Amino acid sequence: MSHYRSSTGFTLLEVLVVLVITSLISFVLIYAFSYVTLLRNSFINQINILQKGAMQETWFRQSIKSITLTKSHATEDHFLGKPHFFECITLSPLNAYQGTPIRIRWSINNKLNQYQLNYEELNEQDNTWDIMSWEYEKARFQYVSHTGKHFNQWPPNLGSTKRKLPTAIIFHGVRKQKKITWFMNITSPDKVGIDLQKWWDH
Repeated sequence: MSHYRSSTGFTLLEVLVVLVITSLISFVLIYAFSYVTLLRNSFINQINILQKGAMQETWFRQSIKSITLTKSHATEDHFLGKPHFFECITLSPLNAYQGTPIRIRWSINNKLNQYQLNYEELNEQDNTWDIMSWEYEKARFQYVSHTGKHFNQWPPNLGSTKRKLPTAIIFHGVRKQKKITWFMNITSPDKVGIDLQKWWDH
């Protein structure tokens, strides 16, 4: 008696082997796709962080580079710097036309170990921007004299300098749990001040 096997059929074992192989391939493909998606999202997140950080620093630099003196004798029109804030007149405000003299304030505020770097245009109401925030690590501003000496306030102690503006401002802060330092020169700290009264009369 002869045995015959159809050439067009598959045994149950062969079908099971094919299903197992197909399942393994599907699993590998799904895992690879998930991993690529994770890498893509991580890459996009890092790009967003870098772009946001660059934008924050650009805002800081933009407002500082055009700090100017005024011919006003009023105390509120002079530069005032402390470790946790500084106020000044700038020609490059963030929320007004470039070239417009606006008194601004950069400040470091602490609420329950949650620190914030804030920007404010003092001639406007409700015009405070939350630039960045972090936890626990303290931050501060420093002010650099024409001799390169760093001060924690400006004007410095009496007799240290007669200059009304520092040559640069330094921000020591934290971004994404990493310490950062922004150093920004004031373009012309010794230039003749503008007359605010004549400016606004125009």
